[in-house]
Amino acid sequence: MLLAAYRGTVDDDGEDESDAMGEVEQTVEGQYGPFLPEASFVAEDGGPIVGASLVTLFESRPVLAYVVVHPDAQRRGLASRLIAAGGNALLAAGHTELDLLVTEANEPAVALYRHLGFEQVERLTDPPH
Repeated sequence: MLLAAYRGTVDDDGEDESDAMGEVEQTVEGQYGPFLPEASFVAEDGGPIVGASLVTLFESRPVLAYVVVHPDAQRRGLASRLIAAGGNALLAAGHTELDLLVTEANEPAVALYRHLGFEQVERLTDPPH
C-alpha cells in the first residue's frame, strides 16, 4: 500500500516492494525514533488496508513519519481522519504538537497539511540523515 501511494508522485524514487516493506519495518523498529503505536492507525475498506499513519518520537517530539492512502481510496478524507486520530491520541498522552516533513513539490500533501492547520516552521534543503 505504501508503494502504491507513492507511485507516480514527486516522492517516487523507483522503489520496489522490498524497499517499501523495509521502510515500514525501519520506521516501526525505531529508525526515526521510537515508534508510537498508540498514535498510529490504519484504515480498512472491507478487509484490505487502504490507509495508514505512522507516528514516531524524535528528540522527544512526535513526528508524523508517514500518512499514506492507496490511490483507489484517496479524496475520501481518510488521511485527515488518520491524522486526527493520531493527534487525539497524542493529546491524550500529553503532547501538544505534531511535527512532519513533506516535499514542497507534493502539492496535494502540502495543501492537506495546511488545511489541517499545520504551519511551516523550517525549510530543509537536504533530507535529514
